[in-house]
Amino acid sequence: MAALITSGKLPLVLVAEMSDGGRMVAEPIFVAAAKESILFMEKEPFFNAESFIEAVLRHSGVDGHA
Repeated sequence: MAALITSGKLPLVLVAEMSDGGRMVAEPIFVAAAKESILFMEKEPFFNAESFIEAVLRHSGVDGHA
């Protein structure tokens, strides 16, 4: 998880960079990343986008439809 966060490959909307160089991740995103399977394509980690978004919404307490 730490390697994926520090890789710079996640969109800034998911991982905000702070002025001190640290990175802030919202709790629902962190929980989803911890529970969802990390897949690999030629040694590059990624998540299944659909199931990852569903997990983020499930852990964020969002109720309703977009």
